[in-house]
Amino acid sequence: MAGNKTLTVSVFCADPQAPDGGLQLKHWLRTLENILDEPETAPTAAAKLATLHSKIDYRVYNSIAQCATYDLSIAELKRLYIKEKSPVYARYLLQTRRQQPNEAMDHYAQELRQLLLDSVREPRTPAQAQDDRLLDAFIAGVSSQELRLKLLEKTDLTFATALEQGTVYTEARMQSNTYDRTRLLAGTTLHARPESATAEDADPLAELRDAPEEDPALTAAVTTRPKALRGAACFFFVFDADDY
Repeated sequence: MAGNKTLTVSVFCADPQAPDGGLQLKHWLRTLENILDEPETAPTAAAKLATLHSKIDYRVYNSIAQCATYDLSIAELKRLYIKEKSPVYARYLLQTRRQQPNEAMDHYAQELRQLLLDSVREPRTPAQAQDDRLLDAFIAGVSSQELRLKLLEKTDLTFATALEQGTVYTEARMQSNTYDRTRLLAGTTLHARPESATAEDADPLAELRDAPEEDPALTAAVTTRPKALRGAACFFFVFDADDY
């Protein structure tokens, strides 16, 4: 293997979805680079790629098999394993992190240090620190969970850009609600009773009265019935005098 013969690097086999997968990759890469960057050996690009392939298991290799160079392979591994948190979310976690029952004090302190590293990726000026506080309060206080999700997807957000995106989102929601109201009104009008309808349209016997008078007696009985009884069922009983 190219590099310092006194250093060894284990085979990397971490799961990309593991909570500490990114930390494992960072530690492994640092060890690998210490070996490959030894000035006495200066391995070629092909030798560095071959060394990388020999120090990852088959599952990890399958995820970078399409990468033709060492640099592309490392970039793909970082993309798969290192999930950078939104600085805003990291600051929120830092502010709300509490020591868990039976959690060692050293572990608790290490978690706080890691959250601090995630929340501050570069030195901040007083003006930038003030902007961070405004941004944190803005995202925590917005009433729309959907907007908060969109804002937390950004890793380079400022208060000004968050305010701009919030304004655009609010206007878009108002316009979308107009579409919904218009559709609702259109559906209500479609099912409404036509204005030209008359009381006769609701009379179930209107068609019968207007039909040709095939039986004058029946027609007279229908048209002369009291208005309160119109539309009620009619029953005819036939009596045989011999039965009485």
